Amino acid sequence: MPCRKEDAMTQGKRIRAIRKIRGFTRKELGMKAGMNPKSAASRISRYEEDKCSPRKDTLMKIAEALNVSPMAIAPYTGRDFREILEILFWLEEAQNADGIEELSEIVTMMNVWETVKDKRNKGIISDKEYREWKLQCFCIGTENLVRRE
Repeated sequence: MPCRKEDAMTQGKRIRAIRKIRGFTRKELGMKAGMNPKSAASRISRYEEDKCSPRKDTLMKIAEALNVSPMAIAPYTGRDFREILEILFWLEEAQNADGIEELSEIVTMMNVWETVKDKRNKGIISDKEYREWKLQCFCIGTENLVRRE
């Protein structure tokens, strides 16, 4: 099923979710982050509705006001492995705190990836085969390269 923007845990949705967990109004959060009381609620509203993204210094102040790591509300860049954990944490939240049902699949897939990468490092498979596995592993399964000796 394709991911729709309204389903994604955007930066704004994460700010809103944490603000609600902390029990702050938009105005209270904005003021705790050092914003002008007259514009605090509207600024936080714009961030939560993903109409704009806070500058880095503002993001740091919002994170401090919410008592969270800045990474918890930062935009995803795809350049930091810790973002994967943040995504998994929010995925768990979206599933009503029952945990990620697919967690064992994720762990298995990570282990398979490590196995395939190890085979590449040992020269059992080529760089091209390794790259193709990464591009196709969710289409064709993992048996092809994992069991290959």
